[in-house]
Amino acid sequence: QTKRLDISWPIKDFSLKCTDWRAPDSHVNKYDENINSIQVVTTRNFDLPDDVFEPGEARPTRPVKTKTVTKQPSKKRGFEEANPE
Repeated sequence: QTKRLDISWPIKDFSLKCTDWRAPDSHVNKYDENINSIQVVTTRNFDLPDDVFEPGEARPTRPVKTKTVTKQPSKKRGFEEANPE
């Protein structure tokens, strides 16, 4: 079973802190959309870049998908065959 973690609130909080960037003792917002940008991307743990992991830390691997066996057509009788009247 896959576990999910909802981090939408921390992402919104972090984005707000970045875009509401003010100099100390100033009321002027220093964030400029033409110069600064922030982008949050959903990434699976096995797709993370190498610099995220400590030296010697085991890197997660992509799970191997198993092929499902196609079921043969059912040999059950139809409604008409089961209830002839």
